[in-house]
Amino acid sequence: MNSDLAALETCQALLDEYALQIKAFTIHGEPLHRDPVIADPELQQLRDRCALAEKLGGTRLTMLLGLAERVAGDQEPNWIL
Repeated sequence: MNSDLAALETCQALLDEYALQIKAFTIHGEPLHRDPVIADPELQQLRDRCALAEKLGGTRLTMLLGLAERVAGDQEPNWIL
C-alpha cells in the first residue's frame, strides 16, 4: 500500500467514514537475524511498515522480533516479546 496512492487513499477514506483510528501497528519478523539473506528483506519490510503506519497516522508499533537460533543447529528462532 505504500507505493499505491489510490489504495492508501481508499483505506484512509474508510477509516474516516467509520470514524476509526489506527492506534498501533503490529510487526513480526526477523530483522535481527545474523544471516543477511533473511535479515535484509525483513528489515526492509519493517521500514515499509513503519512508513505505512506514519502515513495512516499510527503512533505506536508493537513488535515481535525473532532472533537466530539459541544454539547452533536449532531450527526455530528465539522471540523477543
